Amino acid sequence: MAKKKTRRQMPPRRPPQRQVLPPPPAGAATMPQPVRSRESRFVTTSRAAEPTNWAHEYRYVIQDLKRMALTSALMFALLFGLALVVPLFLR
Repeated sequence: MAKKKTRRQMPPRRPPQRQVLPPPPAGAATMPQPVRSRESRFVTTSRAAEPTNWAHEYRYVIQDLKRMALTSALMFALLFGLALVVPLFLR
């Protein structure tokens, strides 16, 4: 019989502790912070409005895909050639 492996037990998870903020001083006037959406934090530029030439941006991807297609075609041709030649030597 194989030796039984014992798993180390993980400690129980504790909920995250909440940070309690002290109340503001009695005489201090508090101004509410403006709520900003995620979109308003980013500045749009005129460059983003220009059309993107995807062929230029991803030319390395296209080159890699062509190279992989050529490599796979050559490997397929090699396998096909071996499938025809190997039975001749095994007779």
